[in-house]
This record gives sequence, C-alpha cells and structure tokens, in this order.
Amino acid sequence: MGAPRPEGEGQDGPSHIFAGAKMGAPRPEGEGQDGPSQSAKRTVVQTVTWGTGQIIMSINKLLAGESELVKYRDSLQSPHRRRLRYTSRLTASRTQTLTKFSKQVGENRYRETFGRYFEDFSVGDVYEHRPGKTITEADNHFFTLLTMNTHPIHFDAEYAKSSEFGKNLVVSPYTLALLIGMSVSDISQKAIANLGMDEVKFTAPVFVGDTLYSESEVLEKRESKSRPGQGIVTIRTIGKNQNDQVVCSFLRSALVPARGEAVDDRNPRY
Repeated sequence: MGAPRPEGEGQDGPSHIFAGAKMGAPRPEGEGQDGPSQSAKRTVVQTVTWGTGQIIMSINKLLAGESELVKYRDSLQSPHRRRLRYTSRLTASRTQTLTKFSKQVGENRYRETFGRYFEDFSVGDVYEHRPGKTITEADNHFFTLLTMNTHPIHFDAEYAKSSEFGKNLVVSPYTLALLIGMSVSDISQKAIANLGMDEVKFTAPVFVGDTLYSESEVLEKRESKSRPGQGIVTIRTIGKNQNDQVVCSFLRSALVPARGEAVDDRNPRY
C-alpha cells in the first residue's frame, strides 16, 4: 500500500509505450489516444490499392501481349504478305497464295517448295518478283553467241560506238528470258506447260550494268474443259530497270495443276 507503481503503468494499466521506452517518451508518429491515426490508415489503404493496381497492370500487359501475338499471327496469314512460310495447318486458300512455302515432311523437318496451284491465283493480284538481276557483259555475250545471233551491236564495242546508243545493247531475247525466269517461282514452277506469249514489247533499251526487276498481274483464270484438275492462268509481266523505267512487257499463259494434281504431289522427293 502506497508503493510506487511499476514504471510504464498508469491508473488504468500499461501505457501505450513501446517495450523498453521510458515513461513520458513521445508516442510513435501516426498514433493517438485511440490507436493508429487517419494518416496511418490512409497509408495502409494506399499500399493495398497500389498492390492491387500492380496486379491489374500485370494482367493488362499479359492481355496486351496476347493481342500483339494475335495481330502478328493475322499479319502472317494476310494474302498480301509474300515469301513467308506456312505449315500444313494453314488451310485457307488465300493464305496459301504466298510464293514461297515450306511444307512439313517430318518432326521438326521442313522442305521448301515454290509456285502456286490453280486455286491460289486470284484475278487482280500483283506479284513483285525478287531478287532482281544486274546484267553483266558476260551475260550479254554468252546469250547472244549461244543463240547464234551475229549482230555486232551486242558484242562488238567498237561497232556499237558508232551507233546512236554509243555502246553495246543487251540482246532483247535475253531480257525477255530473264523476266520470264524471274516470274517462275511465283507463277509457273508448278505449271504443266507454258501455252504461249503475246503482246511482247521492248519499250526501252537495256545496257550492261542495268539491274532489272519484274512484276506480274493475274489477268484471267479458268478451269480446263478437257483436262480435269488443271486450269489456265494468264498474266501480264512487266520489267523495269533501276530507274523504274519499263523496258519490256508481255502476256503469258500457263497450264497450272489444281492442288493435289502437281508433279510435286506425286514425287516423294518434293
């Protein structure tokens, strides 16, 4: 009776003091007589809200990532993208109008194949053929002499100096053959036969050192009446030099097999 109370206790029991602190020490910031202050409560709420926001942001990023993957997938399936790979799981015919395919021939094994089936052509489509070709003097000399063309303007530089061009001309059948060759992987690598060419025009001279590019537009297609599983495709091909000047144009018709009817489909090496 009358003994001093233990340090740290008041009339109503232990005070709100951290263990080891002396009586009268200031209360921790954010606490009042009745517990944590409103400021402390707001801190807790803000922390929880921030954590929830981070989770929501992470989910949104995942969804955005999935959206980008879908866009990328769709871009690969666009009929206007050329020279892209596909697998046998892509069945839409417009998807298969791409020039360069790879078909699966085993687990983790693919084989390249070129050309289009009859179903893959659509009237109005334009195929830009790549790569281009820079013509060399050897190209011009070899082709001219190989085909027994004896006109000296194609291989005699001194003769050509006296012409209006002042130098050797590239022989025109080589220009035509080159442009046809450029179009094969797009147009006729699966073809059964070339049926003919028409309206061949050489609209500008071609010289050694020029680089040619070509493109072809599908003008017409129809199923063959006499050869089931085959069809006739007609295209217009134009050739341009490095200055985008048209140097040659022509029409070409080819007999093209339907899907499953090509030599590729029957030969196990293809």
